[in-house]
Amino acid sequence: MDAAAPYIVQGSKDRKSYVLQPRIIELSILQGLMRTFRAVCWSSTVVKLDILAALRFAQIFVILRQQALRGEAEEDEFSDEAQLYSIAQGFEAISFKDMGSAYATMNVAFINFPQWLPEVRTEHDVEQALTLLQEHLQIIQRIRNSKGEEGSEEYELLRLYRDFLSGPDLRPFWKFTTAYSSYLISQREGEKTPQRWIRQLSITGLENLLKMNNAYKGGKLTEITNDPGSASFSMNMKLKRRAKRKNLLQDWAANSQWKTAATTVCVLKLTRTAFKQFLT
Repeated sequence: MDAAAPYIVQGSKDRKSYVLQPRIIELSILQGLMRTFRAVCWSSTVVKLDILAALRFAQIFVILRQQALRGEAEEDEFSDEAQLYSIAQGFEAISFKDMGSAYATMNVAFINFPQWLPEVRTEHDVEQALTLLQEHLQIIQRIRNSKGEEGSEEYELLRLYRDFLSGPDLRPFWKFTTAYSSYLISQREGEKTPQRWIRQLSITGLENLLKMNNAYKGGKLTEITNDPGSASFSMNMKLKRRAKRKNLLQDWAANSQWKTAATTVCVLKLTRTAFKQFLT
């Protein structure tokens, strides 16, 4: 069971086990990786646990590479050519349903490790990868409603992200970001006193994700974001939004001044009428 990590699903008695599918890795290194993984990856809900398992394992691998590059490790456990996908492919995820007196196997699925994660050969690569992984971990962990639960909206968000995590295609990620933006705005508008903090996706994180996806697929998506025309268009849109906000504020201020003046006139008229009645 050196390559396994069993869990009890949060909020139920169901169980879920993750079994690492290794490629080229020494047994002692595998045992060390899984010990660390079991210590930092805690139980969660069904879909969220799938996501956290893949992201946490990737994070552990990158941290070990960072220690080796800084000379903090007693010995480099991996060769210079070893990368996440060269040591393991992902997790077999087995779901067990609590039937009272026994557990029934309900589903066996495969969870890939992030295929958009770049090769980590330098400290700069490590820093970029760790920053992106930490950002995504924080976003996923905070997807829950004001009661700390996961409803249908949260489940759909997590499902879209898991689809993106399991493959190199960015289309599920764009679906996730579209749904997540509405979710974020709804939370901030709907909760007068926010009981939770939902993180936004950072521009730097999105740019790094595109770069990493390009490195994996040999694509040219970053040519769009790096193009001077794209940068100019983005700046123009920002300026237009600022101008629109400024105009709205000016209109509001003008209307407020008009309303204040109109109210003052009405009060003076009423006061004058009341004074005349008092004299008579």
